[in-house]
Amino acid sequence: MFGNMKLKEISYTLKFFLCMSLRKREPDPIYLILGGIVELINQEYISIDSKDKLIITKPKENINEYLIPIYDKILNAKKPQKAKEIVESFTNRETKSIFILMRLLLLKLDYAEGVTNRKFSLKNKLVPKKEVVKSIVANLREEILSNKEMSYETIMLATLLDVCGHIGEYFSKFEKNDLKTRLKEIRKREEGVLIRNVLEELNDEAAIIAASSTVSSVFISL
Repeated sequence: MFGNMKLKEISYTLKFFLCMSLRKREPDPIYLILGGIVELINQEYISIDSKDKLIITKPKENINEYLIPIYDKILNAKKPQKAKEIVESFTNRETKSIFILMRLLLLKLDYAEGVTNRKFSLKNKLVPKKEVVKSIVANLREEILSNKEMSYETIMLATLLDVCGHIGEYFSKFEKNDLKTRLKEIRKREEGVLIRNVLEELNDEAAIIAASSTVSSVFISL
């Protein structure tokens, strides 16, 4: 399954995971799940029906292991659900399994260093190889700062780094205007629409919950 995968062939979700891990941050599992959902759609394992529900379209043969928990969550749902509902249905234990499977894959590919056995713990921080992340970032910068058409992988990686608020870290202050222009283009592209829409829905929901909690606390204090 892990074969002789070349750096350029690893998914944008794994590249995002490596970039964030090098910064000593654990990416929010929401981004990894959404990235995985889009990967499954792109690889035609799942699709979106006319009601925006996720449905299985083919068996999970030759699927990357870290995508299996996401695939199974969609497969085992009692009825078709939207991407937001799938994301919200993941438990902490299930999201931890995605982290561990991603780490194991990156370790097998020799893109990171750390424990290599199946008892790999979430407490053991993944240590990406700097040259790997440098290669990812160099390609990201090259495509974004040029006037050339960006690849699908670059658009998706940029989308994930953008929505989590860290893409600016990879560009100098002199490049910010060029980055701003390209981000406007990226944000209009349909490739990242699902990720942005789900995050917007989740943020709106979080805002409503926060507002409700504030109102409740006011009444309690009275």
